[in-house]
Amino acid sequence: MQHQRSITVVLLVVIFFAFSFSFLRYQANNGQQDTWFNTHWRARAAERPLIRWALGLHQAGDGRSDYLHPARSEGFPVRIFLDPAVVIPNGSIEAALPEMVKLLGSGGFDIGTPLQLTSTKETYTSKDFRRLAGQASKMDSIQTPVDIFVLTKDAVSPTQVGSSVREHGIVVFMASIQELTPESNAQAALVTSTILHEFGHQVGLDHLDEPSCIMAAVVEQPVSTSWAPQIVPTQYCPEELAQIAAFQKVK
Repeated sequence: MQHQRSITVVLLVVIFFAFSFSFLRYQANNGQQDTWFNTHWRARAAERPLIRWALGLHQAGDGRSDYLHPARSEGFPVRIFLDPAVVIPNGSIEAALPEMVKLLGSGGFDIGTPLQLTSTKETYTSKDFRRLAGQASKMDSIQTPVDIFVLTKDAVSPTQVGSSVREHGIVVFMASIQELTPESNAQAALVTSTILHEFGHQVGLDHLDEPSCIMAAVVEQPVSTSWAPQIVPTQYCPEELAQIAAFQKVK
């Protein structure tokens, strides 16, 4: 009888933990940002790689601690993946790196040789982004990477110039940028601004209402060319730097 009770208790414990795990994983990945888990626990859970893996925490911002942890602040590799049909404006990616260092408050980035994708696509879906980012995540890297995918257009929102994917990926839609303006300087500014905007999301920043700030929603989806390049923001605002400093202070 005692043996049967022990088995029953063990089974109940297993069922409880299995249910709890399934519930948390559903809360984390059901597409709703305002769930109990996402509101109260996601940021903390994502700081622990094993829990992040177990719960499938692979959204923008889930890798925030990978970049903000003091022990991981040196030599982040910047890996660039190019659609064969696109060309990056000279110096546009390099121009973003000093601001990324300023946002983190320390550290550095090591930019690598661009890698060309095997084929081109006229537009890319979110499933394509996740597939490319998943493939990149399997590549060897001692340090946390910043993966930049320079593609053509977003299939759902063709005027969008950037997006973030998984916890370390940045997408730049070069064809959309080229349609905004034919000027090479303006294109370069838009690429730099887009990279900074999406990296902001990866370290936990949300959109701001101030249009002159990197994290303004209009940076990700410009409404016209009238503001480029004169007021394309290429430096983080004090509010954005203060938010990151607050994150680091909490840690």
